[in-house]
Amino acid sequence: WAPGGDHLAVSRHRPGNPTSDIWTVDRHGRDAVWLTKGFDGVMDRHPAWSPDGRRIAWTRGVPRTGTAAIWVMDADDGVPTRALTDPPSGATEAAPAWSPDGSRIAFQSDRRKRLPDIFVMRADGSGRRRVTDTGVIEGSPAWSPDGKSIVFERTRPGRAADLWTLELATGEERNLTASPDWETDPAWSPDGRIAYVWAPRGGGDKNVFVMGSDGTDREPVLAGP
Repeated sequence: WAPGGDHLAVSRHRPGNPTSDIWTVDRHGRDAVWLTKGFDGVMDRHPAWSPDGRRIAWTRGVPRTGTAAIWVMDADDGVPTRALTDPPSGATEAAPAWSPDGSRIAFQSDRRKRLPDIFVMRADGSGRRRVTDTGVIEGSPAWSPDGKSIVFERTRPGRAADLWTLELATGEERNLTASPDWETDPAWSPDGRIAYVWAPRGGGDKNVFVMGSDGTDREPVLAGP
């Protein structure tokens, strides 16, 4: 969503073509603007609006090479566009998330030729640093309202994904959802609660849950069937 809540950015797949582009639409699905107009075979995904509403960061992937990078553009017209990251061939850097003050971007990266870690960089692409290093799958970062912590997914071998928080100043991590089921796609609300998608490990209907920032007071948002 745009900061004012009046527009959202989406990734739209081109039918019959391994290509997707970034569009913006208003909250009613109208006033569509085609922003990226990528080349055939380029996948533009994971759009994220900056807190000031002026820019959109997104993931641009090239399936032919297996490489994906973080790009940024003006939110109004899609120009200029430029890459913020330059991963080696075959590496994927994806799922950008702006810090609340717009000065930093968190993202996931497997540039070290291993499973993805969480990285943070300045909004201009400089100062990149890895903030997790466990050798398991980590992704989908989201910032706390005060910009001091990040919530993310962590998937260990033989287990479903759990949600963890990381305090950036100290490196302290906390497991919020130690359960046998899948907890993914976290989002931190302005009031400090965390929303996420829950799915039973054995398959079945998904649901959206919310919980406190310490993992307590979990409750479903959507009623069951």
